[in-house]
Amino acid sequence: MASAGDHLYGTNCAVCHGVHGEGTRIGPSLLHIRARTTPASLTAIILDPAPPMPRLEPGHISRRDVSDIVAYLQTL
Repeated sequence: MASAGDHLYGTNCAVCHGVHGEGTRIGPSLLHIRARTTPASLTAIILDPAPPMPRLEPGHISRRDVSDIVAYLQTL
């Protein structure tokens, strides 16, 4: 659910990707990510990230949380 993903994004992703997904020196912009990749690809990236992106699952977030974050990213 995108509304739950908004909160999860703010807690887990915003520090590197920006509060609104605009990107920072650490993480790339996620704005309009839906035009560049599929939800399945985003899920795969979150579940098995390339450094320097940290692995958040399992442990910090659940598979459901990942789905919610992906739903939120589709709204950016």
